[in-house]
Amino acid sequence: MADATLIAEAEPVGLRRVDLEQLEPVGQDAAIVAMAMQKGGVGKTETTKGAGDKLSRIIKRNGKKVRVLYVDFDPNATLSDGVGVDEDLTATGLASVVLGEKDCTPIQDLVYAVTDDLHIIPARLDMFELKSKLVATRGREFRLWQALQPLLPYYDVILIDCEPDLGPGTDNAIYAAAKRQRGGVLIVVQLDGPSMKCFETLLDQIESLETALGVQVPLIGWFANQASNTNIAKEFRQRFEALPLPKLGEMPVRTKIKEAWAADKLLTDYASPSFDANFIYAELAKKVWARIS
Repeated sequence: MADATLIAEAEPVGLRRVDLEQLEPVGQDAAIVAMAMQKGGVGKTETTKGAGDKLSRIIKRNGKKVRVLYVDFDPNATLSDGVGVDEDLTATGLASVVLGEKDCTPIQDLVYAVTDDLHIIPARLDMFELKSKLVATRGREFRLWQALQPLLPYYDVILIDCEPDLGPGTDNAIYAAAKRQRGGVLIVVQLDGPSMKCFETLLDQIESLETALGVQVPLIGWFANQASNTNIAKEFRQRFEALPLPKLGEMPVRTKIKEAWAADKLLTDYASPSFDANFIYAELAKKVWARIS
């Protein structure tokens, strides 16, 4: 349950809205991590949820916990649903801010508390129009980065859950990650041929963005979800591990992750601390924090 001193009264949406004026800045602007893979079904959003949960449990040198913000930048709003954000068919959200629409809700008023140290900007219905509208927008790759500016002082890490697509939304997330010296892209894969092909395509897209926009995009590493020890998985595990990119871990198929999702709970709060998936996500968070802190 989020601390009532940190959140303001708001319309019921499953979670309570965060009052940023009551938050103490963390001391340095947030690292931004784009959680990316254009292939659907690999568990990118599951990994985003698990990584954010465990990052928010890390204790910094000053004795305070890492403060994390999820940004649900996927029109399907799966991450929002997975942490208990109720659907609001009348609400506009981050997409309207990114597009600079007149009379849009300020981004500071779009943040909700999952826990004291873990917050979210949920995806709303306006996200479905973002891709088509961004195509005709000047400076379209910069819009998310610009929109996030007021939030940077209040978070240690911003995790952007990208859509499963290499469109302008993902470009925006990658550019935002590149603009923070402590940020980068975390790629979620499965150990199979389609993931390998999509992985290579994503790397090509990142290289194109670097050339076109004059930025360097740090690659934090790759994480394998729904990993197994089939012959195909063993083959592609070797191929991924041969790449000059850090391996951040593997998550086997675990039904409790789905159960926690259905219960709108974080895995830490749903499963025993000894449950192996809790350990795997905690190790992932430690590796990510070591690369961006």
